[in-house]
Amino acid sequence: EAELPLEQSQTHYTEQLRLIPYGKLHQYYEPRTLPGDKSRMNGQPFGHLTRDDFHLPPDVSLYLCMQKPFKLHPEFDPLVCGVLHKDPNGYAVLHKEDVEANHKIFLERLGRAGCDMKRVKFLNTQQHHRLLALYRMSTVVLDSYPAGG
Repeated sequence: EAELPLEQSQTHYTEQLRLIPYGKLHQYYEPRTLPGDKSRMNGQPFGHLTRDDFHLPPDVSLYLCMQKPFKLHPEFDPLVCGVLHKDPNGYAVLHKEDVEANHKIFLERLGRAGCDMKRVKFLNTQQHHRLLALYRMSTVVLDSYPAGG
């Protein structure tokens, strides 16, 4: 139910207010997968992929953030390093910057923030089915901060 009586609602907008009838669907989520663990984008299966396919250790907690590197603001660095510090069995998996000079800057930032760089893995851009497999096998999926995805 609305917070204001309907007759007062329009007074809070300069645009013409259009109300959605109560009980009507106003959003629809399009699943990203097809039956049989296949990507809707490229039709490729992903259920068979394992950590070995990404050269990731089998017995660690994976903290995945595959947001584009330009979204990984310096405020995000202590978050990643803090997670690794609090979880000695944790492993951060991040999207690799394509420009080598920028990747080097990010590595230096993580080092200054105190990350155990032996437990940080960078992956290049992945095809959609491989990205779905990464999401499935991860312990936690992190969103970039403060520029979320």
